[in-house]
Amino acid sequence: MNLIKRAILAYKTLGRKAFIYRVFNFLYLKTQNANSINFSNKFKNHDDAIKTQYGTPEPLVVDKISNELLRDLKKLIQDTGDESVITTLLNSKDDKYLLIDNHANSVIQELDSNLIVHPIHSINPMQETISRLHKELRNTFKAYIKSPFMFVNTRAWSTKANSSKFGPSLMHNDGFEPGHMKIMVYLTPLNDEYGYFMGEGSSINNHPAGTSICFLNSDLEHSAVPGNTYNRICIEVTLMRAFINAPQLNMGAFFGRHALSPEFVYDAATKMISK
Repeated sequence: MNLIKRAILAYKTLGRKAFIYRVFNFLYLKTQNANSINFSNKFKNHDDAIKTQYGTPEPLVVDKISNELLRDLKKLIQDTGDESVITTLLNSKDDKYLLIDNHANSVIQELDSNLIVHPIHSINPMQETISRLHKELRNTFKAYIKSPFMFVNTRAWSTKANSSKFGPSLMHNDGFEPGHMKIMVYLTPLNDEYGYFMGEGSSINNHPAGTSICFLNSDLEHSAVPGNTYNRICIEVTLMRAFINAPQLNMGAFFGRHALSPEFVYDAATKMISK
């Protein structure tokens, strides 16, 4: 019986709580013995098991958050204030849950000229407004994601009007490890004045403030098109498909990409269940 079939059988027979402990212990032991056991494909193995159990998510879905949440998120961004990308980098710390981007100085300088950071990543994600955002996004997109999932990072920024075509403004895929997805939440309208989202062969334009896009960010080529008049404000939420649902239990990071490894995410969930 292969790894995926064994994982699904364990999930069905042990129940969710016991299964979390089993998965965490299995992944932890494999990681600890990485020198003697080849476990470089742990994200792929985990994602294959999820796909076998739950299927493949929809590649891209567009919806909208509630007007009340939109209002409160705008206030949160205003209250949190602004930072330069360079200041955010100087304030960054090592992270034991997230893989952190390590950009060259030239990239940081270019990002700094294009973006304004809103450091909500430094706020506890269990904070009321961010927690409400996660809950609403879960309810909105769970049918399209198809499996349970865990939130792993939340960050926010504004893209300056008429900023250069660089980095996120060029067509790209994110190159995340298997099993991760993104949800983009736009607090300003998607149109030519504020900017919009470009996907493979189509654009998401002329949509109201509060528009949310859930998509396979490492499979679909995409870009953020800057506005020609106003800055565009967005919140990016990264999630990992899993065998259980869990909130974001780790602090976020502006330069965070995705979970460092599946076991760290299950570890956080295990600690939550143990409390």
